[in-house]
Amino acid sequence: MENKTDDLSVALQQMQNNLKKVSEEHSERTWLQTGKNSLDEKLRGDKTLPELSKEIVDFLAAYTVAQIGTVYVFEDDVLNLQYAYGIKGQLNNLFRLGEGLVGQVALKKSLNVFNKMPKNYFKIESSLGKEKPDTIAILPAVFDNKTIAVIELGKFGDFSPIQLKLLEESSESIAVSINTVVGKKNLKTLNEQLKGKEQQLSNQINAINKSNASIEFDLNGTILGANENFLNLLGYTENEIVGKHHSILVEKGYAATK
Repeated sequence: MENKTDDLSVALQQMQNNLKKVSEEHSERTWLQTGKNSLDEKLRGDKTLPELSKEIVDFLAAYTVAQIGTVYVFEDDVLNLQYAYGIKGQLNNLFRLGEGLVGQVALKKSLNVFNKMPKNYFKIESSLGKEKPDTIAILPAVFDNKTIAVIELGKFGDFSPIQLKLLEESSESIAVSINTVVGKKNLKTLNEQLKGKEQQLSNQINAINKSNASIEFDLNGTILGANENFLNLLGYTENEIVGKHHSILVEKGYAATK
């Protein structure tokens, strides 16, 4: 009888453990999917690069309970700081590939977690003072096998496996969004440069035209127009000569060629 009771107790305990495990797995899946959906919402819309960077780091820091964070975007062969969350004081504004923890992770193109912080690593400020974070997670946002940006998060305690999974699974969507914004920014810059060159060329043409006296006729000798240099040279205004025959501009002896 006791054996049957013991077997029943073991079975009930195992059932409870299984139910607890299923419940925890369900909660984790829900947490993960909710996080990804919420992040996708943050990535939508027409934003500038600093605005998008802020949206990404603010959300990830809050969702993973990180106290500090930064985002660096790869432009002009360097990683440029776009936004810092919860950090006061001096920060490195740029890293080259392979330089520092940020540059090393950008080169490796995979999520890295560090538990031993460098002595000069920035600290988390709280009501208790300033302390270095226990753990930092550095995520490269990779698209088409290229590191588009690097996101760095620091916190007291450890990142849980599900938090790290969220970071890993968000890498590509973050990279695509940032890459799109950078592309638009570069296109806008290129258009502005082209407009500047067009204006410069137009100014050069105008300068050439103004340096030469010129007049335009139709096949009947009727004056269609003249530039400022021509008008100043002969002492006419454009209204005085446009629509009239060119003979008004020459001596009477030559006017017979009309």
